[in-house]
Amino acid sequence: MHPDPPLSALRGALAAAGLGWTLVACSGPHEPLSDPFEMRDPPLAKTGPAFPEDLLGSWSEVEPVYVADQVMLLFEPSRVVARTVAGLSFREARYGTDSVLVRSGARFAELFPVLKGDQLLIHDLGRDMRLERLETTPAALVVEPLALGEPRIQTTQRTEEIQVALDRRRASDQAIRERLAEFRSDEIVSRMSEIDRENTAWLREVVQDVGWIDAERFGSDATNAAFLIVQHSGDLELMQAALPGLRADWDNGRVEGSEYALLHDRLSLALGRPQLYGSQLQGKVGEPLFLMPLSDPLQVERHREDVGLEPLDDYLERFVEGEEDPPQLLKWPAFGEL
Repeated sequence: MHPDPPLSALRGALAAAGLGWTLVACSGPHEPLSDPFEMRDPPLAKTGPAFPEDLLGSWSEVEPVYVADQVMLLFEPSRVVARTVAGLSFREARYGTDSVLVRSGARFAELFPVLKGDQLLIHDLGRDMRLERLETTPAALVVEPLALGEPRIQTTQRTEEIQVALDRRRASDQAIRERLAEFRSDEIVSRMSEIDRENTAWLREVVQDVGWIDAERFGSDATNAAFLIVQHSGDLELMQAALPGLRADWDNGRVEGSEYALLHDRLSLALGRPQLYGSQLQGKVGEPLFLMPLSDPLQVERHREDVGLEPLDDYLERFVEGEEDPPQLLKWPAFGEL
């Protein structure tokens, strides 16, 4: 699993820009999706005493110390997207009358943005950061799917080259994770990240040429290997591009629905949304794991059954060691509780 960056990492990145702990990407709770496979924002929802509707829209920092460190925010009904020196981030949140609860992985913080006319003030470390409203959403706050190549029939040689490369890269992906499961060290974690980066860069180049690695042209083994690379990539452009292809292969009975579900959940969380199938758990080393928020908790068992996943309780039991309890669903704190 690739958990969201911890709040300490976000604080550090923002502190480097002289901002300290400021507002990051957010999202409110979701209505059950009418189409469980559609990646979209839900209707506007009130989650605290009053939803801060005046926050909706895009904001940009006024007179940043360095232009390259300029902070931009996009408030949407279900989340907030943030562009900081650390990059683009998406965070789930709940809104109150004068504060915002934000979640990063299994950790929470309460923030207090202040609206004054068309400016937004965020006070951090004795410094006020001012942002002004933008008329349109800048491209810097948007992540689009990677443009894939035309899915043409490849020569036998090209197809076999891709199949062999994928098989080798899947082996390295799984081998390093098996080592990590046996013994965790900074060296192994670093090597795993290096393998993931190399595999991701290679697959991006390939799919921009030949399209998604679908099972009809390349076989289910190749599709599975490509899925693993995407799942471990953390590359939102690549993940968004791969999801429709996995869905099509599942619809046509060429791959297991579980692969689609796992990528759907990981992408949902990465984009600041709850997960549908309950496949993703997060937690820091040495601390309890938590089941990340669900978009449709009352129907999660039906969704899991649809894609061939085992019942949620059975799945959570896999993560139990010794006499400890199974991972619990992450619960939000109340406003003012932190």
